[in-house]
Amino acid sequence: MAENAGTNDLVDAFLSNTYLNTEELRAEDEFTPDEFLVSKRFLGLDGLITELSRVFENANKELMNLVKDNYQDFVRLGSRMNVGNQKVDVLLSAIQRSEEQIKNSQTSVQNYEQILRELTDRRKSVENEKQIASDLLLLQRNLDFLKMFPQNHPLWFDSLNTVQALSEAYKNHPWVKTLQSEIHSLPKSS
Repeated sequence: MAENAGTNDLVDAFLSNTYLNTEELRAEDEFTPDEFLVSKRFLGLDGLITELSRVFENANKELMNLVKDNYQDFVRLGSRMNVGNQKVDVLLSAIQRSEEQIKNSQTSVQNYEQILRELTDRRKSVENEKQIASDLLLLQRNLDFLKMFPQNHPLWFDSLNTVQALSEAYKNHPWVKTLQSEIHSLPKSS
């Protein structure tokens, strides 16, 4: 009989809504299903299913009331989210285009750098050839001077020194090689 009295007390507590306090579900603390189930362990499986269904229906009704009360805010929020998503899509596509343009620009800059290096190397080569041509022309003019004027001319020995220095500097040049015998036949500078 004592067991029957305990069961009746539980049923009475449940029916009077003192066993299931719905205020605990609305508490500020986060709802945890494990704690809820442990606190209702004497309710039985059928009672627990019924209670959870009731709690779900109450939460669903409360959500519907919130939507009804704040319908315009929900609509504005949805439209803002759509506009925001569109803006994000526009920004992402702009970023992708910018990345492609940057890659193309980098490739173009690298190509121009390569062309510039080649042109710079070519310019150095041309300047070197120009210097060689200038030195060889100077050599030819000094040789012509040495042939035309006697040794007692005031610039004759300067011209001889220039011829000897240039012929030594360009001794491997094919044109200078052909002049070696003529250059060696000149008197040595003192």
